[in-house]
Amino acid sequence: MSKIEHEFYLHAQTEYKLYNKVAKYRVTLKALDYLLANS
Repeated sequence: MSKIEHEFYLHAQTEYKLYNKVAKYRVTLKALDYLLANS
């Protein structure tokens, strides 16, 4: 792996982790909204 490829790979990993956190956060918020609406 070249240096540039390695940098890109690390960046992609970081983006993916961030995206996962945001996705989980959104799902949690939707679940909370649903529970509140149906309580």
